[in-house]
Amino acid sequence: MLKIMRGFERTPEERQKYVSVLRNASYPVQIIRGEADPAIKISVDGERARIAAGLDQIHRLPAKHFLQEDQASELADVIAKLVRS
Repeated sequence: MLKIMRGFERTPEERQKYVSVLRNASYPVQIIRGEADPAIKISVDGERARIAAGLDQIHRLPAKHFLQEDQASELADVIAKLVRS
């Protein structure tokens, strides 16, 4: 776990790379977060991602950190809707 956490660099250079990937994607991008996520707060990290991606909204699900476990069907529906569009 420590190795994984050390992989999240927060330097300005790395942040710019992350923003560039979101803004210049040749595929659709969406932000999906759990409303009750204690680790990645929608109001902070979700908003940063939304702004970086240039999106109007964050898809919020009634879940915590592991959306795929808490809201598997709902998560699949949100993703499928993006794919169909």
